[in-house]
Amino acid sequence: SPRPVAMPVLYGLYMDAELENVSSVRFTEASTWNLVVQKAGSSDLAEQESVELPSCEAAQVEWKGVRGVDRIACDRNAREARISLVGNLRRVGSKRLGLRKQSLGEYTNKGEHLSLVAVFSCEGCEPVEWTGSNDIVIEDDEGNTVEGVDFEYGIWHDGLRGVATVHHEFRRI
Repeated sequence: SPRPVAMPVLYGLYMDAELENVSSVRFTEASTWNLVVQKAGSSDLAEQESVELPSCEAAQVEWKGVRGVDRIACDRNAREARISLVGNLRRVGSKRLGLRKQSLGEYTNKGEHLSLVAVFSCEGCEPVEWTGSNDIVIEDDEGNTVEGVDFEYGIWHDGLRGVATVHHEFRRI
């Protein structure tokens, strides 16, 4: 009989950053998320893969540790994983009511220091590291925007304005 499909697990990316002459960092539909994921339930570094995740698509991960005949014989869930960005928290169900009103995709220095900026839906994997994002939008204190910014390792600076991620973490939601 076919095995039941596992429900996706949600992970939130929380960040805390120092903003210098910057009012907000925005992750848009054009942004790409650079993540390291590991096989769900594993702590083996060999079962980690780097993933470039476009905001509007899912990324497929194939674990390299399963080879040959084992690859054919093993369950697809043991060979592959999927991760995608959750764009709308209202779609993820009523159990997470506290999060449903939260807006995603923007970091400002107002409110909580550690702010939820993204939620990822994971099947067969869990995110363990965020190595930055591409194509983000920076808005400075004067209201000027800089688009298409590469936010490698959560850092950007142009001489007058800057963003430095002090801390980030993933939390299961």
